[in-house]
Amino acid sequence: MAKLYLILTAIACTLTAYTQTAKQLVQQMKAQALLEQNHARNVLNGQQGNGLMSGASSNYDVQYYNCNWSIDPNVKYITGVVANTFRAVTATNTIILDLSKQLTVDSVVYNNTKIGYTHNTNNTLLLNFGTTLAANSIHKVTVYYKGVPDTNGFGSFSKGEHNGVPVLWTLSEPYGAKDWWPCKDNLTDKADSVRITITCPAIYRSSSNGVIVSDVITGASRTTTYIHRYPITSYLVAMACTNYAVSTVPYTYNGVTMPIETWAYPENAGWFAGENYGVIKALDWFNLHYGPYPFMQEKYAQTQCSFGGGMEHQTNSFVVGPYHLLQAHELAHQWFGDKTTCGSWQHIWVNEGFASFSHWFYYATHDMPTYLGIRYEMHDDVTSDSTGSVYVDDTTSVSRIFDYRLSYEKGAYVLHMLRGILGDATIFNCIKNYSNDPATKYGYATTQDVLRVFEQTSGKQLKEFFKDWIYGQGWPSYHVQWYKNKNGFINLKVNQSQSHPSVSFYEMPIRVQFKNATQDSTIIIDVQQQGQLYATKLNFTPDTVLVDPEMWVLSKHNTQQKLIAPANANNITVTPNPAGTSSWYVTITNPSATTYSAMLYTSTGQLISNATIRTVGGDVRQAITNNTLAKGVYIITILEGNNVVYSKQIVK
Repeated sequence: MAKLYLILTAIACTLTAYTQTAKQLVQQMKAQALLEQNHARNVLNGQQGNGLMSGASSNYDVQYYNCNWSIDPNVKYITGVVANTFRAVTATNTIILDLSKQLTVDSVVYNNTKIGYTHNTNNTLLLNFGTTLAANSIHKVTVYYKGVPDTNGFGSFSKGEHNGVPVLWTLSEPYGAKDWWPCKDNLTDKADSVRITITCPAIYRSSSNGVIVSDVITGASRTTTYIHRYPITSYLVAMACTNYAVSTVPYTYNGVTMPIETWAYPENAGWFAGENYGVIKALDWFNLHYGPYPFMQEKYAQTQCSFGGGMEHQTNSFVVGPYHLLQAHELAHQWFGDKTTCGSWQHIWVNEGFASFSHWFYYATHDMPTYLGIRYEMHDDVTSDSTGSVYVDDTTSVSRIFDYRLSYEKGAYVLHMLRGILGDATIFNCIKNYSNDPATKYGYATTQDVLRVFEQTSGKQLKEFFKDWIYGQGWPSYHVQWYKNKNGFINLKVNQSQSHPSVSFYEMPIRVQFKNATQDSTIIIDVQQQGQLYATKLNFTPDTVLVDPEMWVLSKHNTQQKLIAPANANNITVTPNPAGTSSWYVTITNPSATTYSAMLYTSTGQLISNATIRTVGGDVRQAITNNTLAKGVYIITILEGNNVVYSKQIVK
């Protein structure tokens, strides 16, 4: 979902994201997110203990919803008949649906007979079949209901107006589906398909998921039926109704053609038509990088609604306007959030972080300066506070789930950092394989699924990275000391501090840039420990050193310090002494040779080991393992050729 982008004072506004600075874009995203978080927090405070989240039972598996709704956009009211075809997971005589107590249930019918039910104050509907349903048997039960729906989350069932004309729309993420229809309002049970029939006054048109199979005007009423033949979770089922102007253009990919539909307010139809190329460009880009659009057999639609942002309803994104960042974000959700949905709101970043990364990186294809500006603004926003993890630790708080800084921006930046580590080709292979993972596609995924696929695809161990950046809080600061030694090598020592105690050390590569008035060079240092040493030879003498200048890493307060090179050659230390670890570390600074020998003796002069230390002219730090040695006193001698340059007693 986009809690984002543009705060409009006039719906007919024709400005696009192209005319705004990166700072303005990000500030507007944040401002809209804050408005929605405050609204969601107020709703939540009034709903604690009243069934805000799903109370549906797990003893049945939804197969198919057949939904019939009668609405009028001028009246906040719904009359509904919803048939739920389900499989009994275990033998049972009852199941529990989610349905707001605000609505009135007229009857529940099973096998053409009315059955008993209890509509509870916690917004659940218990159905009593009066007989035992065998395990793995298939059944259909139909709920007849009506009433004025509640408005939870971001306005699950809302009405407004445009140009004096009423408009009604639904937006159920995260817990609002139960406000207006009986379902399983959770993240663990997708229906295999849905059929949606909407009856409204004939002067209006209704937009929903899937493809229209029937559209009939009878007297003063219009009845439109949609069928959607892909798995879908309840919060992605949606409808909207007003006097829409509808247009369609064909889109073909890999020999398959589908319609791109636009459902716009008539006064904005020209605006939408003029910006439709943004959707086509984004489709081309996402198809190339992520694999084919997940619902090519049906459609992709944009439906205009009167709320400040967008929502990725499956096959049909509801948007406030055709802004290119918004178009790209909601379209990306069709892969990340719709095709593959977060398996828990704790892992909402696999929806929002992936979509934000996608719209951000897509933007680089047509406006690199703004893309870079957004990168810097997002970086500064995420590092403005050291608290909070990408992983959501409180799913009772809607505002915590949709925290823009964490779920959207930091989630996107995690993928950006992985791009920096793995490279473009590998990161997009990882994302494509994740989108098409047989274990989760058209189903649900968590952070562990992302980790599994990324490790399999890249061949790299990423568990520590995910532990630090998804489950940990804060960010690192890097402190680089450097000097040029007698052999012309630039020698660096990198230390790190952390902004939050949840992470003890971030094992990350960082980029360090060396510059003078006419030349520059950037190196990558894989920082795996405190005091990491690195040496490189440049064909110029730098006067400036920049740590992570392009912000590939979420870091802040980085420092660099130029040191005076040691006057003497072969400055050698062996630490720790005594050794409380499994190794001693030999450090040679300002070396006069490229190869040394490290000889380890017992206190009586018996040679234990002989290790070669190669410096290539730069400072070096090398481990001498001692985990098989008994406690005691040893002697280490360092040779340059046949000459002893260092000898000392060391203790384990």
